[in-house]
Amino acid sequence: MAKTFMPKIRTERELKRVQLQGLQWTVHHVYKNSEFYRKRFDDAGVKPTQIKSLKDISKLPFTTSQDLQEGYPFPLRSVPFEKIVRIHASSGTTGKRKVLCYTQKDINTVLRIKHLVYVKGYRIAGARRHLRESSAAGTRSDDTRFLREILQELKRIRQWLP
Repeated sequence: MAKTFMPKIRTERELKRVQLQGLQWTVHHVYKNSEFYRKRFDDAGVKPTQIKSLKDISKLPFTTSQDLQEGYPFPLRSVPFEKIVRIHASSGTTGKRKVLCYTQKDINTVLRIKHLVYVKGYRIAGARRHLRESSAAGTRSDDTRFLREILQELKRIRQWLP
């Protein structure tokens, strides 16, 4: 039997349960670990225990580009510095740079998502090993490095295509 790339979640109810668990975990985590989010939630009158359904996402305050700039350099960090393994920053052409920090778990999650998009999605759409996909994100050195990482990941997961 051929490998299947279909998700294990089979019902909309199960999907919503998983989404709600993720939302609740995220809200609890940032409330507990980020002074910025705790203040923002408190100002909006929202406590993590109040998130009981996916509709409750409408209670959460928005995070803006300005928020990233005002607290420069690490405004929204909700993990200790020793857990941060990668930092991405904008060029700052519209003001202060916007800095985002990533843990190893974040990077692993991004790689899983890339896998879903590039391999599973293409496989479901009918792609086979002999087909090729090409994309370009620009010419900056960050983009070149990003494309190299994507290429390495595609080579690594290529073995799963028939």
